[in-house]
Amino acid sequence: MNHPSVGRHRGLRSALAQVPPDAARALRRYLSPVAPGSRRGARRPERHYWALAPRWLAGRSASPRLLRDALWGQRALFLFVRIHDDLYDGQTAAPALVYAADLLLVESARAFARHAAGGFWRIFGDALDTTLAAVLEVDALQRRPAGMPAGSHRAYARVGAIFKVGTAAVLEATGRADRFPAFSRFADEVAIADQLVDDLVDLDEDLARGRLNYVASTLLGGADGRRPRAADPRARLALAIEDGGLAPIARLARQHLARARRAAAPLGLAEIDAWLAPLEARLDDLADEASRARALTRLGPLVAASVSARHPSSRAPARAR
Repeated sequence: MNHPSVGRHRGLRSALAQVPPDAARALRRYLSPVAPGSRRGARRPERHYWALAPRWLAGRSASPRLLRDALWGQRALFLFVRIHDDLYDGQTAAPALVYAADLLLVESARAFARHAAGGFWRIFGDALDTTLAAVLEVDALQRRPAGMPAGSHRAYARVGAIFKVGTAAVLEATGRADRFPAFSRFADEVAIADQLVDDLVDLDEDLARGRLNYVASTLLGGADGRRPRAADPRARLALAIEDGGLAPIARLARQHLARARRAAAPLGLAEIDAWLAPLEARLDDLADEASRARALTRLGPLVAASVSARHPSSRAPARAR
């Protein structure tokens, strides 16, 4: 899941004031631009579709206060899930964060309650339930010896279900709830494409944590149901990437972005077209030489030995700049 930063909001003060000093210190790390446990530098917050979509879809009918509260509610909801996930994974060892995370869930509901009613709460509950169940499902699949089976990457859309909640609140509050279904389909496809790219970035770290994400499963041959061989997976991943294994991943992610564009078409928003363009360009570059070299470099010292063993005349890939 992404790691959004949290801007200034009165909810921040409220959340920090309700927990003991040790929990507040641990929680502040999650409120910084790069969250603890993050596997990559945080993107600029304005690039997150869920931060931009409320303004895209509601236009001038959304007040600044509504947008601020919806964004805080969205981020607090994410942090509730993120902190519990990090505690479950052992990526943080601050027990007080259990209660801090639960307070963030309350903060999220409080922020939305200032504006939303009626059908919104069904969306809120369904999205949270969907995300929590999918996080556990994906975790279990990635722990399997064969990794994630073919087609299971669609579960990434369910993991990202909570990122629809802020937009749902704004659309209902502004009388535009009829736009939510198209946005929901768009968000599902973007979540899948985005996580496929993250899987590539996270290959080495996920392997170190005993997990085969979908990209790793596909590259190792686990995605078609075959049990990976006993050889060190980093070495076999290096060979698969060196042999062009990133191209099918890029094609799959590009297909989901194309579906996202089709899903959003009924909304008629130029902003969505403009937002998708750089993502599509990024995928066009995913399987190029520089991306291949970066992926190989992250796999560590086994790369040089494994590549040389198969191609004695080749050199280890240069470290990416």
